[in-house]
Amino acid sequence: MKRLIIVCILLAASLLLCACAVHDESALAPAATNAPADTSPEVEAPAGTDASEPMEEDKTIYYSWDTFRLKYYLSIEELAENSEVIVTGECIAAKAVYQRGQIYTLSEVRVNDVYKGEVGTGDVIQIVEMGGRDNYGEWKKNCNSDVKDFPVETHPEDGKVVIGTDGFYPMKEGEAVLLFLGDTTGFLQEVEGTLYGVIGDTDGKLYLQSDGTYQKPSPSKTDELVFDKDNLTADAESLKNLIV
Repeated sequence: MKRLIIVCILLAASLLLCACAVHDESALAPAATNAPADTSPEVEAPAGTDASEPMEEDKTIYYSWDTFRLKYYLSIEELAENSEVIVTGECIAAKAVYQRGQIYTLSEVRVNDVYKGEVGTGDVIQIVEMGGRDNYGEWKKNCNSDVKDFPVETHPEDGKVVIGTDGFYPMKEGEAVLLFLGDTTGFLQEVEGTLYGVIGDTDGKLYLQSDGTYQKPSPSKTDELVFDKDNLTADAESLKNLIV
């Protein structure tokens, strides 16, 4: 059931990622055909999650689109309850992949600590996230977008584009993270083996801080990580309580 939930969340949100808009319902991943419909009422996004306007800086366009999710995870306990796998680790590779006219990021994370799930310390796991980073020319060639989807009139082909959702962006190589994951194997057709997605799109991804805690970033106009003292935080004690 949890695997079906994460597939539903990824697919529902990705269809609303207008930066690579898909207009053909047949683009749904095969795994979604068995997913139950989510009839939960739409909820209001937490404060501060409005997506940024397009921003161009140093030949890079940053663009983040609003998603309209049925569920937001606002506590460590709720994230843990709905996750199949909970780990800390380091992103050792990340690349843009395209499927059905949309951009995703496929990352590899080397696991440091396991708090839940059938993975081991030192394992390298694959994770898919919505959005990504690529050359503008490649993005334009592979994505179903037009002027209304991406209102930037001119940009060099070799310039960079960074796509995110709700002011959040995919992982980058070298980042240390705490991840709450669900199994979404089969979502990306080119990927073999087990594939995970982040619970709640971006809710289940926290970043290591200098004091050893992990914290969810604040929405940003670029992919530079910004944190606030009131953001969701996991300390040593809360992580210890996650061990199953």
